[in-house]
Amino acid sequence: MPHLSFPNRSPAEWWDVIRPWLPSLILLPLCIQFAQVDTLDILRREVPFFFYGMLDSLTLVVHEAGHFVFRFFGRFLMFAGGTILQLLLPLVLVWHFYVHDYRFGVQCGLLWFGQSCVDVSIYAGDAQQRILPLLGDNLDGHDWHNMLGMLGLLDAAPVISGVFYGVGLLAFGALLILPRFMWT
Repeated sequence: MPHLSFPNRSPAEWWDVIRPWLPSLILLPLCIQFAQVDTLDILRREVPFFFYGMLDSLTLVVHEAGHFVFRFFGRFLMFAGGTILQLLLPLVLVWHFYVHDYRFGVQCGLLWFGQSCVDVSIYAGDAQQRILPLLGDNLDGHDWHNMLGMLGLLDAAPVISGVFYGVGLLAFGALLILPRFMWT
């Protein structure tokens, strides 16, 4: 039977092995928490913890700004603009931090992108029932109901929701394993 042993390394050598993974270990609980956000928590207006509420509020501001920016390009893009900017801004940050070789920034940008994808999945999944609370309580302004209705894809809302949730999980996974493939 083969003998299993750890390499004989000094504490400094062990630190060099562990150090790149510390941001992933710090961000892991946030990834788990963001992946578990439930529509019922939102309906009851209960957010799981303070940091989620802060990031979700920032994401909402970016989402609403997207409606303003894209309203000049037609009705469909006005509805889609919130989601577009909500997903695009974190990706721009990922690119910026990658270009400047700032690993933790890349990981935080991926965290925000993943959280935004989970939020979009909840919103898209609500396109048929429209029970989520919206700003101004205007059910006619439900972005995903309007977009999918215009495209004749309202019945596909659960599938589209699942795709966004899956992309969010992939973003969380990517940020956690990033040290294995980059800057080693």
